[in-house]
Amino acid sequence: MQFCGRGESSTSTWPKPASASIWRARSVPHIAPSPAPPPASDTGVQVWVTQLVYDQTGKGHPPRDSEEVYPAKAPATPSPAKTGAEALTIKGQTLVTRWEQTQQSQSRGCTVTKTIWTSDDVPGGVVRSRTDTVCGARTIVQDRWLESYAGTRTRPAAARPAAAAPSAPPLASVDPAAPRVPPRSTAMAAMDDEQIVHTQLSGDHLEVVTVDPIDLTQVKAGRTVRAKVNVRPQLRYLQAADAERLQSVMNDVDVRLKLTVSGLVLSQPRLAVSVDSVSFRGQDIPVATNDFPQIMRVKPELAHTVVRGTVPDAWWELPANTAMIFRPREDSARAGAGPAPSPANARGGARRR
Repeated sequence: MQFCGRGESSTSTWPKPASASIWRARSVPHIAPSPAPPPASDTGVQVWVTQLVYDQTGKGHPPRDSEEVYPAKAPATPSPAKTGAEALTIKGQTLVTRWEQTQQSQSRGCTVTKTIWTSDDVPGGVVRSRTDTVCGARTIVQDRWLESYAGTRTRPAAARPAAAAPSAPPLASVDPAAPRVPPRSTAMAAMDDEQIVHTQLSGDHLEVVTVDPIDLTQVKAGRTVRAKVNVRPQLRYLQAADAERLQSVMNDVDVRLKLTVSGLVLSQPRLAVSVDSVSFRGQDIPVATNDFPQIMRVKPELAHTVVRGTVPDAWWELPANTAMIFRPREDSARAGAGPAPSPANARGGARRR
């Protein structure tokens, strides 16, 4: 008994189709071309398909025939728009070549012009290949030349029609010394260093990364920890000059964090971290943020040490490169918005009785 799967067939020696596995019994399409399909053309090929279905009880249903059309996989090669002949000199050797130029239109209004120079005396045939891509006012040129070759053709080249014109293709030349269009001025280029710092510190959040580690003993002693403003997520969206300047300016910003023990979470010390001070090149900048909760952990080198009783304070630490995100306080966020309107003004005026 033969079972048919999608695009494949398998043979079983069992007496009943139902004794086969479920996935075999559910399979349907069995492609059996009848009659033989015609050869593929530029548009596609037509195939007759016979579909034989078995249900879960092993009963076969009457076959059904259908016709399917498969499109051609490779698009038709565009005919060259221009042809000609040209003599090219490669390392003092002159080669008589034929060139063909094709032009295609792409999306967003771009035009691609491809020119290929060939010679029967060169293995492989291609001597030069140039592609000009024009997108609006921008032009990209890729020009490849044959540098050297050894040997000759193992078989004669196919016959080609004579060249239509001996002139070279009219292609635009690229001058490396031509002046380049200067890049557009950005908003950061118009700001000084102090404005960049205040813009980074007055956003909807302040992301910092600790520079030094600190243990629980130092926290209880009131020691602060040094941190830096993390601007790395912003660099990928900026131009190279702006990204380098932003990183350089924010490296001069010194952030001090104050840590206070606020409780325990699963026997681990819980800290309330606040921004103690922010300074830029010796000048203090006032910043008001909410506290950030942080859990301390045991130092990695002591994580597998057995301790009887309480874990010593010196074992708990807040490691370096710990990222924290602080949110501005609501009162400081509304400080520049002016006083809030009174209930009477908000309703459009007081009522008279």
